[in-house]
Amino acid sequence: MDEDGCAILTFFKNVREWENTILVVKDEHGWVFGCVCTDYWRPVYSFFGNSDNMLFTFRDTDEPTTYYWTGAGSHHMYTNADSIGIGGSLQKGRFALYLLHDFSKGSSVSTEMFDN
Repeated sequence: MDEDGCAILTFFKNVREWENTILVVKDEHGWVFGCVCTDYWRPVYSFFGNSDNMLFTFRDTDEPTTYYWTGAGSHHMYTNADSIGIGGSLQKGRFALYLLHDFSKGSSVSTEMFDN
């Protein structure tokens, strides 16, 4: 955050030319997790993306545990001016990975898209 800032518009600007991105998060408890996305991030205010995305976590190990699309749902990536989300659930408002506009808060919950 010190190098690239913590604003969602800066994020969109910095990744606009990269179709494939890796987003790594370390939370306040030291958990490391994230996603690999295979579509351009852009502020479209809707769902987009494809089934090649994946999630990962390091759960107290140096080797990641990975989660791939299960075939359930099509809410791969989501953006708006206030947040980004990966793996939208059929239960409204839930994402496998969700970050607010300044990347200071977010959540990660189990969704049927990744069975994470």
